[in-house]
Amino acid sequence: MRLLSTKDFTFHVFPEDEVPTYAILSHTWDGDEVTLQDMQQPNARRILQSSNPPTKSWMKFPQSSNPPSKSWKKIQDACLKASLKGFLYIWIDSCCIDKTNSAELQEAINSMFRWYRNSAVCLALLSDVDESDFKFDKELQSHATLSSPLELLAPDKLLFFDVYWKQLGSRSHWANQISKTTGIHAKFLLGTGLENWDLEAVLRDTSVATKMSWAAGRQTTRVEDEAYCLLGLFDLHMPMLYGEGRKAFARLQQEIMKSTDDCTLLAWGYNEPLLGAPVSEIPFYCRCFRCGQHCRDNIASPLIRAARFWPSIRLNALPLSSPSKLCLR
Repeated sequence: MRLLSTKDFTFHVFPEDEVPTYAILSHTWDGDEVTLQDMQQPNARRILQSSNPPTKSWMKFPQSSNPPSKSWKKIQDACLKASLKGFLYIWIDSCCIDKTNSAELQEAINSMFRWYRNSAVCLALLSDVDESDFKFDKELQSHATLSSPLELLAPDKLLFFDVYWKQLGSRSHWANQISKTTGIHAKFLLGTGLENWDLEAVLRDTSVATKMSWAAGRQTTRVEDEAYCLLGLFDLHMPMLYGEGRKAFARLQQEIMKSTDDCTLLAWGYNEPLLGAPVSEIPFYCRCFRCGQHCRDNIASPLIRAARFWPSIRLNALPLSSPSKLCLR
C-alpha cells in the first residue's frame, strides 16, 4: 500500500501486514487532479511546501499566470489536517495509485473497501461547501463523497469538512440526515459506536437488494465504476475491464450469484419488503410465466438454481397470501 507522508510529502510503500496507522481522504474529483506522476516530479515537494501552490500547467510552463491549483492545495491541506490530528501518513486515491499500471489499478479497486475500513479516520472534504450556508440534506444529493456507500460505511470514523477545512460534524452526528437521503438505515451509520459491532458480519446478513439500493443514486465518471465501487460491499474481487460499459454490472451480478444464495439479486429493484431487512427475514416467491402460479420457498438455493436454468422464471417479493404452487415445466 502506497501512503503519502503528511510531513514531507514523500511516498512510502508498505506490505499489507506492515501498514502503519493512516488517515484517508474522501473527496470529489474536480477533473484536474494531481496524479502520482505529478507528485514524482522533482519540484513537487517544493510546490506542496509553498504557501501558494501553482497550477499543474505551471509545472510544464513556468511562465503561466494561471491561478493556484485547487488540486495541489487539496493535497497540501489534507496532509496538514491529518498531521494536526496526529497522523504521519495519509492515503489519497488521486495520487497514491499509479493509474498507468493496470495491475496496480486493479489491485487498488479490489482493495478499496479494506483500505477505507482499516483507516483510523476518513476526512471527507466537501470542496464547494461553506459552513455558513451548509444544508446537509441538499449537499448529500450533489456530492459523490456522500453518495458512496463504501465511503459512508467502511471507515470506523468519518468526519466532514467544508472548503476551508472547518469541521462540519461526524457520520454519527448526521446519521439521520444521511439515512433519509441515501436510504442507508441509521443502524449501519451508528453501528460503529456500539459494543461488539461487526460491520462485515452485518453486511453479510444484509440482502443484496438492500446493498444495491444504497448505490442506486451513485454517479461515477466511468460507467464501469458503478459496478466496481460495489465490490467491497459484497466482499468480491473481479477483473477490471474498462471499456466494457454496462457489461460490468452484469459481471458483478454473476459474481454475486456465485457467492450467495440470496435471491434478492434478481429482485432488488422492488421496494417493500425487500429493503432494510436481513436476508433471513425476507419472504420470497417464485413466479412461473407458464402457469402464472407463485410459491413461497424458504430455501433460496433451489430458487437461484431454477432462475439460472429456467428463463421462464423470475423472482419477486409478493404478498404472503399468494398461491403456493411452483411449476417448473
